[in-house]
Amino acid sequence: MRDLVSKDKDAFKRLAKRNVAHWSRDFFNTNSKCDTLLNNMCESFNAMILRPRSLPIIDMLEAIRKTLMKRLHVKRDKMASHKDDICPNIQRQIEELKKNSIEFIANWNCKDHFEFENCYGDRFKVHLGDKTCNCRKWQISGIPCVYSISGMYYLGRIPEDYVEELYKKNNDMRVYNHLLDTLEGIVSWPEYGKPPLLPPDIVKMPGRHKLHKRRRQPGEINGSKDIPPRVAKTVTRIGNLGIHGVIMTCSSCQKKNHNARSCTLKKASGAVNDKGEVYA
Repeated sequence: MRDLVSKDKDAFKRLAKRNVAHWSRDFFNTNSKCDTLLNNMCESFNAMILRPRSLPIIDMLEAIRKTLMKRLHVKRDKMASHKDDICPNIQRQIEELKKNSIEFIANWNCKDHFEFENCYGDRFKVHLGDKTCNCRKWQISGIPCVYSISGMYYLGRIPEDYVEELYKKNNDMRVYNHLLDTLEGIVSWPEYGKPPLLPPDIVKMPGRHKLHKRRRQPGEINGSKDIPPRVAKTVTRIGNLGIHGVIMTCSSCQKKNHNARSCTLKKASGAVNDKGEVYA
């Protein structure tokens, strides 16, 4: 927090108003067995319902129900085919901790007491019987930390025996054992004798409505634009070009920077203008 106040005072004030147990792992409650500080579960669920969210409310709920119904039995069947007693993701974490456990020196203090030291001189207390370590990772997550696994290997014990029951296969099967019930269709709904619900009246909003026209491929009929003109002389246009930057040319004398209306040569010759008047 001292480092934070020197960098961002506003962030320091926001964190100071909140309970430390809500944003710092050092003050987490050890009963939850969860060290997650992210909302990945909410984001994953939100990504799963991207398409149903655009549907009407009843159709949206029905699409979410079908998705969850399928997810439950897929997860249950996948866990049923798993051979180990520990869940796959937790087992992968333990295997990684096993590799790192050889980096610490174990000082055994009889029974389940250990003192571990790393190459930097840091020391950690571990009690295997109480499943505690002063790093608090074991108490918060329920998964043995790297120091405790080093003590288990020192005594010839198996780290998987110290994992909390909530990460075991049997507990996972109990979670996915409660499946969603199926529903009947509209044909089986009871009739109440009341008039059917009608959609709300369409209110025309002010302003011009936007037209969402499909881009037509070359050769498709697009009104009169695709019909070739009958005159022999055609002008090829590329896109919608404005007159900005175009040099004006007189149609009478073929000179630049003026038109036939203001042409002095045409006026001097006594030509007739568009209104039938003779130039002076």
